[in-house]
Amino acid sequence: MNYNIIRNPWLFMVFKDSTTRRLSIIEALEKAKQAHLAYSNPMDRVAVFRFLLAAMYWCWKETAVPIQGDRIPKEWVDYLEGKADLFEFLGEGKRFMQRSGLSRLRPASELIHEIPKGNNFWHFYHIRDYTAGICTHCMVSGTLRLPLFFVSGRPNLKSGINGSPPIYAIRWGKNLWDTICLNWQPREDLGEPIWVEPYRYKPEEKVPLLSGMTVPARLLYIDDPILDDRPCCVCGERPGSLHYTCKFEAAGTLENPNWRDPFEIRSAEKTTKASDITGTKKLKYDVKTHRLLPHIMDSMNVKPGDRILLVGFAVDKAKYVDIWERVIRVPKEKIAEDSIELLSNLHKSIKQTASNTYLPNRKARKDRAKKLKESLQNDLLPDAESKVDKLMKEYLAGELTFDAIASVYSKYTRTAARMLVTGISSKQISDRNLIAYSLPKAITENDSGKKQ
Repeated sequence: MNYNIIRNPWLFMVFKDSTTRRLSIIEALEKAKQAHLAYSNPMDRVAVFRFLLAAMYWCWKETAVPIQGDRIPKEWVDYLEGKADLFEFLGEGKRFMQRSGLSRLRPASELIHEIPKGNNFWHFYHIRDYTAGICTHCMVSGTLRLPLFFVSGRPNLKSGINGSPPIYAIRWGKNLWDTICLNWQPREDLGEPIWVEPYRYKPEEKVPLLSGMTVPARLLYIDDPILDDRPCCVCGERPGSLHYTCKFEAAGTLENPNWRDPFEIRSAEKTTKASDITGTKKLKYDVKTHRLLPHIMDSMNVKPGDRILLVGFAVDKAKYVDIWERVIRVPKEKIAEDSIELLSNLHKSIKQTASNTYLPNRKARKDRAKKLKESLQNDLLPDAESKVDKLMKEYLAGELTFDAIASVYSKYTRTAARMLVTGISSKQISDRNLIAYSLPKAITENDSGKKQ
């Protein structure tokens, strides 16, 4: 069986009239002004777009035709069609992002993170390995996740070039063409993508852009599909044949501290990672996207009015914990110069306020105070955070002060005061007021470098 990802329709696209359809890459590029990626899982949206952008960089490099006008240059499309033999996904001979001769047999579902399988049984719907099939369309998008979302594990499996996956930030346009243009930032040293040249860089070496964007974290060979009229366990379609097994092995050490992913967010020269908000068995805090905005402004060439798609993949060593997405819009109004600096320490200030502990009668009531505090954090902080997100536009435009933003948390601190400190003695009233008015304060540094 042959399957070519240039010619076969596998890209899941949504059109302006809200209809969806699977298109080949050639069709998708020709209709890039009319449609956008329609994947419900943000992992696929990021992985597929990243692959398409890498393919466009490659076409630009090889044809020397610049990106201009309101459509993909015809020379790029013609070049892709002429190189279609590099994109054979099934069949005899060389395959796209696969290697023959592997021996470690695994279920095809290894490529799909969100399917509850194996020992991951705390789900209402649970599949059985080797008995649930996946269509070729979904196997393609799963393969494209390999450079982005795979981490260390057994046996001897290593993470990809990014190490623990960073929070990915993409300027998301109204259609595929706009999104390509918004993120068009080729580097001087593009190198070759994995479908042209095997990855050959050591962990400490400088890696060209196309090589780093396309190197998979695993060695893979997908076994041919089997005739089966059952639905795909990922998308639910019935293509008539499904994949059940693949060969899946370690690709060696790829993590490279010198590599800078084009979609990562950096803070203080470090890559921003998604935190595990499920570690305490409770979703203590929601994802606070406004805390990332200062780093996005520093890391990306964003413009007023841009929509930024944020995708975070939290992991605990080899365990996949959480995938989330948020879309934030950069205010169209001019951003006040000092608002970004103040916003950058809002997170730290809130964290310090939330960590304040009042333990009445010491050990006798310590457990009660701890439980009350957890309850307040779980129930009230997410509500306050959602209100802060809504005020960000006005705040960044200089229409609100730091104190006005911080006052949103007054409901949290007043409730905490009433629950943690009861009684009417002067000492209890004083303690209650201390908690009630302990709102987040702007953190600055004095001349000696000490925080105030």
